[in-house]
Amino acid sequence: TIYSETKVREYFGGGVLEVWQMYPDLRFVRVQRPDSIRHVNEDGTLTSPLLPGFSLPLKQLFSVLDAPSAETPSAEA
Repeated sequence: TIYSETKVREYFGGGVLEVWQMYPDLRFVRVQRPDSIRHVNEDGTLTSPLLPGFSLPLKQLFSVLDAPSAETPSAEA
């Protein structure tokens, strides 16, 4: 959206080097740097040169969204 693009520009203007925008319904993460944009889909792994050693398989992240919520009352309650 225009709002999110405006926010991303503000972040970069404030010195942020990388922005991750998550789209859980579409199952991808948009990774934006001042000079590039890449999309990591559900089968990919989120990494960043800014976080050496960090690696997050998006399937693992999105599977949490599919799990039943602990706050959802069970039918037995």
